[in-house]
Amino acid sequence: MKLWILTLIPALALPCTSFAWGKRGHAVVCEAASLLVSPEPKSEFMRGSSYDLAYYCNVPDLVWKKPKTYKVEWFNHFMDLEIFEREMKDTPREKPFELDRNAFNEAFPKIKNEAGRAWWRIRELDHRLEGLTQKLRGDGLKKDKRHELQADWLVTAGAIGHYVADLAQPLHVTENFDGQLTSQKGIHSFFEDALVDELFGEAPSTLEADIRKLAREKWAKATLKEKTLLELLESLSRASGEALKPVLAADQKTGRSDRKKALDAQRSVILDRLSEGAVYLAEIWRRRLGWDFNGEKFYRFEGQPKFIEPPAPNQKKK
Repeated sequence: MKLWILTLIPALALPCTSFAWGKRGHAVVCEAASLLVSPEPKSEFMRGSSYDLAYYCNVPDLVWKKPKTYKVEWFNHFMDLEIFEREMKDTPREKPFELDRNAFNEAFPKIKNEAGRAWWRIRELDHRLEGLTQKLRGDGLKKDKRHELQADWLVTAGAIGHYVADLAQPLHVTENFDGQLTSQKGIHSFFEDALVDELFGEAPSTLEADIRKLAREKWAKATLKEKTLLELLESLSRASGEALKPVLAADQKTGRSDRKKALDAQRSVILDRLSEGAVYLAEIWRRRLGWDFNGEKFYRFEGQPKFIEPPAPNQKKK
């Protein structure tokens, strides 16, 4: 445990400009999504794996933002939608977001990585998860190999959960990500971390119970099965963008000196966005389930999952 804590210190010392929901918020999104999909065929293991997935849901912030990988990781956690809209409004290209990362970068050189690449990161990881799923659905896997693939599947699925939760946070889909454009600097961490912690500490209700209840209600009414992955990501992001205005307005009205007062003003948005993230994540995971989980002495838990590299940028020919 001491070794694990020490390995996290460098990551925690890095700037937190692209953390979303803090550690607690990310964990609750993945836990709630795990419970939503557990009744699916061959998916009961998701309930038992909810702790693992909650941990892996925090890995992109707490492990993969190490100094060695920070430069290629940090911009994968958000999408500044206004920048994309401005730079693409006159483009004749059809369905530009369907391009892969490198093709998009070449087609839109003015939209730098600093504008965010979360939609690509999730699709790339989902492609990886699809490959693992195909292998796990196959026959003839020995137990050790199945355990290895299961562990990799859980890490990848949890990582996807992190970026999906990011997109559920209104301040992760805007260039005004810290209120710096509306004289509200500091709102990012206050909204996603301080207020979520305040909500978690409330009695008698708890953050986890509230999110699970809301997520179950939304899941029962959800009509997401026909959407492509990209359509899911766009829909989630646009809804978060619509929630941005009330978040900023509530912050201007209440200030931050009284956390309970601020939480009362932001409570409904926080609960809505966290539960929405869980529902969208559950739909993404649902498509990669339906394989036999071997739980016999399955003790694999990755405390420091290896960094999953984004695609390397194309090298320009000399």
